Amino acid sequence: MPSGAARAAGRVMRGVALAALAGSGAAVLALHALRPDLQPWGHRLSEYANGPWGWLMVAAFLGMAAGLVALAVAVAVHRRSGVVPLVVRRGLEFAAVGLLLSAVFPTGASPAQEIVHSRASAVATVTLTVVAVLWSVWSPAAADRDTGQRAVAAGVAVMALASPLLHDTPLTGLGQRLLWALLGVWLAGAAWRLRRTAA
Repeated sequence: MPSGAARAAGRVMRGVALAALAGSGAAVLALHALRPDLQPWGHRLSEYANGPWGWLMVAAFLGMAAGLVALAVAVAVHRRSGVVPLVVRRGLEFAAVGLLLSAVFPTGASPAQEIVHSRASAVATVTLTVVAVLWSVWSPAAADRDTGQRAVAAGVAVMALASPLLHDTPLTGLGQRLLWALLGVWLAGAAWRLRRTAA
């Protein structure tokens, strides 16, 4: 059972996670209005890192990474024992590193940076998909396995499998946006349910 100080730290980290995830999502939504030249269905999110508003996409990457780290800390406080919580924590941290690398090495800058960015974002996406499915299906906490979270995790898995098929098509941007929208909803739901069950 976490101590009072640990529970307080967990509450702070859950709040940080929710705020960081919301800020990241807001930045991406703003970029859709600021960059009407990039059609959402045909251009991938990483392309927003180029041009005059590129810093906002970098901020979105960094915000998502911060949210994942904060959520990993909250999981460490409230789900300390067991294999699944450990894998979830390490997965969140690993995905955060991938997003940090995606921010530092923007797409389109050079062939070498493009490779780093592409690999890092792919690793983050696959890792978060595994975390979502694992936490929603096999978590020892019953509250983590509610129907809503399981449905969103199933959607994440479907879109992750479809993403490679859509990558070089005119719908590559749409597929990626649907996948990351579902991941954002799932992550926010996980943070909220962790907050509720901890209370």
